[in-house]
Amino acid sequence: MKEEKNKMIGLHQTIGYQPEVDSAALKKVLRTISKSLNLSSKERLEVWEKELSFWEGYSKVYKNLEKTGPYRDLCATVESFINPTADSVWLDAGCGPASMSKILWEKSGGKIRHVVGMDLVIKPAQERIKCELKNMPLKLACGNVGEKTKFRDATFDGIISNLVYPYIFDFHGLTGKEALIQTLSEACRILKPGGQLAWSTPKKNVNFWWVFLASVPAMLNPIEYLKGDFTRFYQGIPIIRHALQIQEKGRMGFYTFMDPDEATSVMEKIGFSTIRWEKTFANQAWVYSAIKQ
Repeated sequence: MKEEKNKMIGLHQTIGYQPEVDSAALKKVLRTISKSLNLSSKERLEVWEKELSFWEGYSKVYKNLEKTGPYRDLCATVESFINPTADSVWLDAGCGPASMSKILWEKSGGKIRHVVGMDLVIKPAQERIKCELKNMPLKLACGNVGEKTKFRDATFDGIISNLVYPYIFDFHGLTGKEALIQTLSEACRILKPGGQLAWSTPKKNVNFWWVFLASVPAMLNPIEYLKGDFTRFYQGIPIIRHALQIQEKGRMGFYTFMDPDEATSVMEKIGFSTIRWEKTFANQAWVYSAIKQ
């Protein structure tokens, strides 16, 4: 049983932090591991595989969400909260297409030492590096944010995580709110004293239809179509479809969405202070900033 448990709890520990590993390879690992597990363990891995497929699908249309007003507002809020100093090292946890990494680099005036971008689905970041982030010191790591990482204590000057932490549904077998608490605790462990954590989350009882409606002007912008960008309209439907699934999982408690009072209490118990927050993303998300004591 101990050997079986050890096989289960380490997705990134199975493959290591390797930028060439993609989600297809991870799903193959999951299927291979599941052959030697009991029924309950296989069911757990099946959930992992479904989640990986869900986020891989979302990643294919996510870039068009970034073109909308609500997302730009979210990025502006994050940018106003962070303070990446010269020669600092940051982690972009659940980096996606590395949008937050780019914000870190630009906010530092190009003086940040480097950013580690970690995600289970790293293809979007790889594609962005090729086209617009070639000169940025961004190191990609295929890894799972929802696990105890291989990073040493006090590794990073700062951690940024955009709409990722609340979606951690399983942290070494812990689920729901406990999984999120452990994820935040792991962030605290690998931060240096005085280091900053900036993260965002949908609000409780989020209604992503407001985000969709606020995004319509960008979706229908004729200037962008004249530039040859025809994807922003027809991809609006799969984006809201994914968003509504996220919304429902939040209401079910599969994902954990906390409002400021609850989030502040959790972070203070973990070891954070100087906690700030602001509502953004068509008033459907919170951005938090906290400092490790």
